[in-house]
Amino acid sequence: MWMVLGPPWMAFAQTESDAAPFRPQRFWVGMGSFVVADAAVMWGLDRLWYSDHDRTRFHWYNDWDTYVQQDKLGHFLVSWHLARGFGEYGLWSGLSRPKAGLFGGAMSALFQSQIEFFDGFSEAFGASGTDIVANFLGGAIGGAKVAYPDGLAWFDLKYSYHPSPYYQHDVSSFAPFRFIGNALKDYDGISYWLVVRPSEWTERWPEWLAVSAGYSGTGLAHPISGRKEGGGRGGPVHQRQVFLGPDLDLLTLREDWPQPFRLLGSIFSFVRLPAPALQLTPEVRWYWVYY
Repeated sequence: MWMVLGPPWMAFAQTESDAAPFRPQRFWVGMGSFVVADAAVMWGLDRLWYSDHDRTRFHWYNDWDTYVQQDKLGHFLVSWHLARGFGEYGLWSGLSRPKAGLFGGAMSALFQSQIEFFDGFSEAFGASGTDIVANFLGGAIGGAKVAYPDGLAWFDLKYSYHPSPYYQHDVSSFAPFRFIGNALKDYDGISYWLVVRPSEWTERWPEWLAVSAGYSGTGLAHPISGRKEGGGRGGPVHQRQVFLGPDLDLLTLREDWPQPFRLLGSIFSFVRLPAPALQLTPEVRWYWVYY
């Protein structure tokens, strides 16, 4: 089977489909593996988010104005990267780039939106229509990156996290998920970055150096079931943070690395490495190293 399926990291390393013939065994074995992995992920999310809260009848919740839209960007970013991962698997299975992009975008949006289904039955959450929109937008643009890699190579999205001084609540009592959970829900410490590569427009710009614009928030302290905006109950006021800074774009150097490091470069390409940053709001501040 190994000879039929090939090395699994090729799903990440492949850059061109080269009109490869469709290989249904690769495709369906991968889909079967995804179903198993999906069940494991949903179990993990149940332990992480739902097990400490009561179940309710399905209901909706409008959370657009909460946490300065940090959670919306999180849905968008995760859907974006999932679409690219699914799309690369489609290429590895022999799909054309347009079909692989469509497959990646659809799979990503559906995977993410099933979380909203479970949220709808939790007393602490509720299904969010704006989250579903963010899921589909992220999946669509991520799929487009797979379908048209050369035309859209000038930008990417990245993530960085540091534990914030405000967030005092572990989102899960289940120890293995504690840090991972905080890195998902500690909105004060999470930053999302739009990375732009000037090297795509001029040969005078080094390929490894990009320009990034970051977005985060401050004062977003909350218990996991909290839904307050603008402070409340003596809490800090929610404020937006905008950053500008360079980005060490190691993804562009990946093709020169040995194969195992190329795989790591692909997996961690969504992370903005520690680098200087200029904070523009709510106050101007310079960081020699920001992560």
